[in-house]
Amino acid sequence: MTSFRSANSSANLAIHPLSSPTESPIDSQTMQSIQSELQALAKANRILKKQLDRSERTRAEMESVNAKREQILKEALQRAETDRAQLVEAKNQLMQFNQELKNRIEVGAAALNTATDNLQQAQVQVVKSEKFSALGELVAGVAHEINNPIGCITSNVGFVAQYGEQMLAHIALQQTIIAAYSAHIAKADFEKIEDHAEDIDFEYIAEDFPKLVASMATSGDRIKAISQSLRTFARSDTQNKQAYDLHQGLDGTLLILRHRLKAVGDRPAIKVHQKYGQLPPIQCYPGQINQVFMNILANAIDAMNDAADQGATTQNPREISIATALERDQVVVTVTDNAGGMPESVRARIVERQFTTKAAGKGTGLGLSIAHQIVTETHQGRIECRSELGRGTTFQITLPIG
Repeated sequence: MTSFRSANSSANLAIHPLSSPTESPIDSQTMQSIQSELQALAKANRILKKQLDRSERTRAEMESVNAKREQILKEALQRAETDRAQLVEAKNQLMQFNQELKNRIEVGAAALNTATDNLQQAQVQVVKSEKFSALGELVAGVAHEINNPIGCITSNVGFVAQYGEQMLAHIALQQTIIAAYSAHIAKADFEKIEDHAEDIDFEYIAEDFPKLVASMATSGDRIKAISQSLRTFARSDTQNKQAYDLHQGLDGTLLILRHRLKAVGDRPAIKVHQKYGQLPPIQCYPGQINQVFMNILANAIDAMNDAADQGATTQNPREISIATALERDQVVVTVTDNAGGMPESVRARIVERQFTTKAAGKGTGLGLSIAHQIVTETHQGRIECRSELGRGTTFQITLPIG
């Protein structure tokens, strides 16, 4: 602004001397040219002034914008820092919540597993109780019904034998008299008597009838023993333990399983060796102990039959050995078979609930699990299994006397 005015003043000062009458005059054309240049300079000066004004305004606006931008950035940084702190706090809270949730889940999972195990045990107990309660009632009822006719038969066999001997003696007396008076008897009648005796083979009847009666008496006694064994096996246990002879339980179980020990088709018979020691009666629940014997012996028979069906024959006969012994204040029952044994992977799982190596429909997987529970939990004893693949398996049951 100042420079423009100075230039304008100098220009005005330079014009006036040219028009002085003392100096040489400037022609009008030159004057016009100078004035045109001066006007152009003045216009350019005004343009520069406007541009400068705009630049000043632009610079001020830019400074204002920069200040606002710096303020916005500062506020954004402050908010970011605040948000970061809040995010860190939220992350810590989330981690703490996750840990608490994890702890609760673990506690809940443990409680659920415990509840599941208890439920499974309860289900097994219910199944066992219902199954053997119904079976016990059925067997006890059948045994009771058998006892009545068997009692009638066994009590009357003696009279049959007596009456038979008397009748045979009477017939023998008649034959003696007939032979003595044969001359006084019509020949036709005498021959008729002899022919009839020959037709019925009277001599054989007289010889075999006492044997037949004795065989019936023996069979009646055996049925009576089976009935008694069934009643013993299916007996209902009271709330308190009772004195019980384990040999009675073993013999009764073998008697019930006797039909499964016989030869069937290509399967040879299973021979049972009983090596009993001197055992005192023990305090136990007889029905449950009989159930243990039944499960173990039935499994041994099944293992032998499965081996025979698969063609795994050996030179040795099929055998089961049962031994009992008294060791201090405990009784030990050992059951050994030569069915070929089992791999360790199977032996380690035999007492698991619902684990079975039998085909579908042939096993529930509860037998040995229930036996293990009866021995270890109910009677505070031990049940151990040893098996050698290719040879056989041994179950050892240890029970306290008292």
